[in-house]
Amino acid sequence: MLLNEANIPSFSTRLSIAELSDKSPYGKLVRRGSKWYIEDPRPDVTMMLRRVFSGISNEERRVITLPNSLPGFWIQFNWFLKLYPLAISQKDRSHLNTILDCEFAQAKKIEEFLLRDEKSSPLQLPL
Repeated sequence: MLLNEANIPSFSTRLSIAELSDKSPYGKLVRRGSKWYIEDPRPDVTMMLRRVFSGISNEERRVITLPNSLPGFWIQFNWFLKLYPLAISQKDRSHLNTILDCEFAQAKKIEEFLLRDEKSSPLQLPL
């Protein structure tokens, strides 16, 4: 089957928030102020985090600080949470959902901009 624009799902239709609970063998996702941490991660989780995300210190073992200021971090981290569902409190989960909703909305705007109709006249150029 050949791929074309008609049979490739859009980026926004592939977005879904990872399902997390208050218990997990992989570790715990915690928010303190504006910073996010993973507490007591399993060694395989730590290794994968360091492979996928730049900016994670090799010195951190028991508590890992997430580089959540990087562009696109939250969408990638949501993917990571689907592989390794971390435990999270209800309050932090609510805050994470708000962040992900904003990130998905921004990704949708970018997708719409990139897929916009190329037939616009020169007078309708965005400034």
